[in-house]
Amino acid sequence: MEAVENMFEDLGIDWLYPLSVSLGHIAVVFIVCHILRLVNRKLLPKSVRPYVSEVICMYHLTACVFENGMVVAPRYGVSAFATLLFCCAIGFGLTFDGHGNPCSILNDFLQKRTSLLTTVCKTAFNVLGGFIALLHLKSIWSIGILEHHMEIIETQATQQCPSAMQTTMALGMMAEFSATMVIRFQAGFEFGGKNFAGIVFAILVVSFTLAGAQYTGMFLNPALATAFTFNCADHPVYEHLLVYWVAPYLATILVFFIVKYMKKTPKRRRGGGKSKQNGVPKQKVQKNGIVKEEGKSEGKGKKKARKRY
Repeated sequence: MEAVENMFEDLGIDWLYPLSVSLGHIAVVFIVCHILRLVNRKLLPKSVRPYVSEVICMYHLTACVFENGMVVAPRYGVSAFATLLFCCAIGFGLTFDGHGNPCSILNDFLQKRTSLLTTVCKTAFNVLGGFIALLHLKSIWSIGILEHHMEIIETQATQQCPSAMQTTMALGMMAEFSATMVIRFQAGFEFGGKNFAGIVFAILVVSFTLAGAQYTGMFLNPALATAFTFNCADHPVYEHLLVYWVAPYLATILVFFIVKYMKKTPKRRRGGGKSKQNGVPKQKVQKNGIVKEEGKSEGKGKKKARKRY
């Protein structure tokens, strides 16, 4: 790797070396996860696949977001971080075969697609995937490909990780609750249609992350937040659970019922516009100055239409 770094220096683009390493690492994670998904589909029993998919998706998400947030953002700024996050979000949408988010798993339970036990197990495997990603990153970074990687390893070995919470618990809960509501609305209605819903989702993720990173980290994912911030300095367990789990779960439940009601309302309105046949007087129609009851026609054995004077 020193030869590669020297090559970048000789070309006068040594500032690009850390970025190329991070991009290469993220690309490798995408490839490895794709292979793992193929193995999961082809070799593992059908009953096990959904749970393994959750581990792979969460590992995939955490590894890429951690590399972007810990290496790219400090060195190359917000623009590079936002661009890479947007690309990763699009990639996740195209490759994930699981949820990769406990809120989505909860939504499946609310829609009665899964049982309570399945929901709890999938959520646990989500959290497991996040911690596996952290172990993977530490082992890769300890090789010393980048000095910044080694600095992170040394810092974590001697100091407790800093808390992402930089505001009060109440404001943190409101921030995570509000952002999760918008994300769940997008998932429920798929604004942008099937072709552009993924792009709209990626834009929302980037926007909320940039807006709320300085307050709560704005993870938009309870399992991801646990992988990043659980047991960090000045971040009690109860605060972590309320901000990163309870608030997003409450938002998911609220949005589920709102979306359910809004999707049913148009049907009721369309059904209410139809005329009833029983118990409702037939409408009268005026034509050429003559008023007659609808459905009746002039003829023998029937009353003549009344003239209107």
